Amino acid sequence: SAANYATANSDRQSFWRETVVPRLGLYEHVINTQLFAPIGYMLEYHPDELDVMQADEASRAGSLKLLVDAGMPLRGAMQTLGYKNIDETLAMTGPETTTPEAVPLPTEVGDNVEPTASDLPILATPTAARSIAFGLLTKKIERRIKSGRDPRCHFDSDVITADEVKSVMARLSPDSTVSDVANIIAEVKAVDDMTPDERRIYNAIAPELAKRGQAWARQITQNKTVDPTLKDVIAPVLNAELATQMSKRIDTLGTQFDIPMDAGEESQRVIDWLSDYVPMTTARIDQTTADRIKPIIETYRKTPGMTIDDLTALMLPLSDAARARMIAVTETTRAAAQATVEYQQYLGKAGITMIRVWNTDADEKVCPICTGQAYGVDLNGLTEDQWPADLADGPPAHVNCRCDTSLRLVKS
Repeated sequence: SAANYATANSDRQSFWRETVVPRLGLYEHVINTQLFAPIGYMLEYHPDELDVMQADEASRAGSLKLLVDAGMPLRGAMQTLGYKNIDETLAMTGPETTTPEAVPLPTEVGDNVEPTASDLPILATPTAARSIAFGLLTKKIERRIKSGRDPRCHFDSDVITADEVKSVMARLSPDSTVSDVANIIAEVKAVDDMTPDERRIYNAIAPELAKRGQAWARQITQNKTVDPTLKDVIAPVLNAELATQMSKRIDTLGTQFDIPMDAGEESQRVIDWLSDYVPMTTARIDQTTADRIKPIIETYRKTPGMTIDDLTALMLPLSDAARARMIAVTETTRAAAQATVEYQQYLGKAGITMIRVWNTDADEKVCPICTGQAYGVDLNGLTEDQWPADLADGPPAHVNCRCDTSLRLVKS
């Protein structure tokens, strides 16, 4: 029957998403490293092109429009969503729209007492304009808190997207304090500031998280069971990207100390660690997602008139760009730290004793945890035998941490 066919097809998709796809990045890395790289070839898996995994093109077109409307260049949006033959397509549709020399500053509406950009100079850089816009948003929220009003409010801007404003508001509550506002704004605004390694992870998972948030909202309004699983989206990306990042870091250390790690051992160490770490991490992310969706479902059931747009807004902390960025930054930091551990252990087998040194210099915005202030020590430059017990495993010290470690020879 049609129902049985649909069930069987769903089971096949589930098997691919949850069992096969999360492992492909790791398989790809191993095969390329050990087999194809020496002869100049490279294997790439494209599970999304299988019939069983085909995405709804209408949905992908909608996602493309959302990204372009949010300010992402058409080429970048197409790359993010996995479109093929991009150059040929753009050649047929004409040149991409270029960014004007001057970016208009944001115009805020709402409370009359709030600051405006009318007295500020017009800046040519989008980053500078966005910084000013986020500053205006921060001041508006802070003034509402100080006057005893709900911090959640309306804010119009030409350079901050509506989704970014919604992401800020979704993280606020009537109990939010002025100090909370700075952290929330920084979390959402931080999407502007990513390294190339972080950006690759972000680009791969951000659109998929957004789709999941919309799907969860639909499932709730339709009284369907909500599946909070993100493993099928995140695991293959982490397996592929962290494997590459760790290998690059180990190679860099090998060059620095003039003792390169054997390629076979390097590959095996990376595989062994990722095989344990990625399933554990994705399980933790899925549990966090499940725990946070439960109260949202309860809120919907107890709130007559609540719309799907209201639900989608509540889902933003679980599915927006800020969460994608958080995962990208945290896992990139962890991969670099673990690569240092693997190389340290490799040298230890050869009778060379190294000790790890904590470096907080990797990020200008150092928090009290990473400076060591929270533990009553100056963490920067401390060797691992002096690290606080909570940080014994090394970076990341917290979500979004960008601390780093280096190695120092222990003289006998």
